[in-house]
Amino acid sequence: MVTIRKAVEADRPAVANSIITAFDNDFSAFIKQFGREFVLNFMEQVLQMKYFYVAEQADHIIGILAISDANGRATKLDRQQLTKSFGRFKTFLLGLGFSDFEKLIKIPATTGYIEYVAVDASQRGQGLAQKMLKESMRIAGFKDYVLDVKDSNEVAIRCYQKLGFREFTRKKKPFLNPLKDFKEFIWMERLAD
Repeated sequence: MVTIRKAVEADRPAVANSIITAFDNDFSAFIKQFGREFVLNFMEQVLQMKYFYVAEQADHIIGILAISDANGRATKLDRQQLTKSFGRFKTFLLGLGFSDFEKLIKIPATTGYIEYVAVDASQRGQGLAQKMLKESMRIAGFKDYVLDVKDSNEVAIRCYQKLGFREFTRKKKPFLNPLKDFKEFIWMERLAD
């Protein structure tokens, strides 16, 4: 049986690992530069666990997602703490590459921002993302929800559409973004009836 629940502090390593594994292409430059363990340690330090939800089966986390709000994002860089852990130069480089992931999204207080949806590879194609989203949105209790997704991620787009999300705008990827697997971010919303 799969249980969807709010993440707790003890879930931090598993949540970080889920993100690094599911978004390996996004983190590939960091991993190549610094190594996987370094990037995993970095991710553990920047997670804002209060925004995360996990899907658990037999005491194993098989999926995660975050629902942040107008006051904060699911990740936040504490540059002072990161400098102590990794040094000034590495913190500077990580800050450059990671800045988009901590910028506040301008949304009403009644709106949740869904990010970091990740399902274990062994569980994909079984409806887990939909189940996680439905239950996490129910628990979070926001009136409306927004998210962004790469235009190349057709599986995720279909999943969101099945849950009532509709595209409302597109934004080209940043010029300096080295990833070649997409051209635009599709912004989707699900408004209360």
